[in-house]
Amino acid sequence: MTQDPFSQPPADDIAIDDNLSPYAPPRRTVWPAVIGILSICLSGLALVGLPLGLLMEQINPAQRKLMESMPDWYRTVYPLTQVLTAVLYIPLLVAGISLLRRAPLGRTLHLVCAAVFIVWRLASIPLVLTLMAHIADGMNMPAHLKSMMQAAAIIGIPIGFIYPVFLLVWFTRRKIRDEVAGWRNGIPLP
Repeated sequence: MTQDPFSQPPADDIAIDDNLSPYAPPRRTVWPAVIGILSICLSGLALVGLPLGLLMEQINPAQRKLMESMPDWYRTVYPLTQVLTAVLYIPLLVAGISLLRRAPLGRTLHLVCAAVFIVWRLASIPLVLTLMAHIADGMNMPAHLKSMMQAAAIIGIPIGFIYPVFLLVWFTRRKIRDEVAGWRNGIPLP
C-alpha cells in the first residue's frame, strides 16, 4: 500500500528561496556600504596624513631643507593648500557616514565633493609640477631620474581624478537617483 505524498508533512531539508516569497523583504543593495566605507577611509587617510606630512616637514631636516630651498610663494601657498585639502575631506567623511545610514544627504555631499575635488585638483596641478621641477633641478638629478619624476607626475595627476569622476558618474545614474529617492520616502528599493 502506497501512501499519498500530500498527506505527509514537508521535509525539513527542502530549501525555500526567500526571493520567491511575496512576504520576504526586498534585499538591500550593498553599494551604499561600499562607497560609504571607501569615502570614510579616504577622508580618514587625508585627515590624518596631511597634518602628519606638515609635521614631518618641520621635524625631518631633509624635508625642512627642501622647503627652505623653495621659492617664497611656494612656502606660503603649500601649507595653506595642505590645510585646505584636509578641510575639503571633512564633507567626504560626512558623506560616507550618511551613505552608511542610507541618508539622501550622502548622495548630495558626494556630488558636491566630487565637483570640488575635480576643480581643486585642476587648480593644484601647477603647484605639483612646480614642486617636481624644483626637486629635480635642486638635487642635480640625472636625466633618467628627471624623466621618471615627470612620468610619475603624468601618471599620478590623473589618478587623483579617478574617485571624483567615478562619484559623479555613479550618483547621476537614474537607478541610483531613484534608490536614493526611496530612502527619502522611507521606501527601501532593491
